[in-house]
Amino acid sequence: MVAAIRQTIKVEQDGRIEIRSPELQSGATAEVIVLVESGQRRSPLDIFDELQQIMGLDHVSAQAWAIESRRERLNTTRNLGATAE
Repeated sequence: MVAAIRQTIKVEQDGRIEIRSPELQSGATAEVIVLVESGQRRSPLDIFDELQQIMGLDHVSAQAWAIESRRERLNTTRNLGATAE
């Protein structure tokens, strides 16, 4: 079972962070993902580029994924409209 622990913490001197939780047992393996808040707003294109990298998509497969995503959104919207009538 995977448990998620969400904490907002301050980064200490030299970039150090510390996480404490009763859910963390000594000797257990944990994957840590650090999300740092920044004052900068990212453009949708920057976010899309990052998603592309995370998904391991090259330019051609990213375009195919984008087209398929749009198609699914349109179909969902149409289906919701038909249901509401």
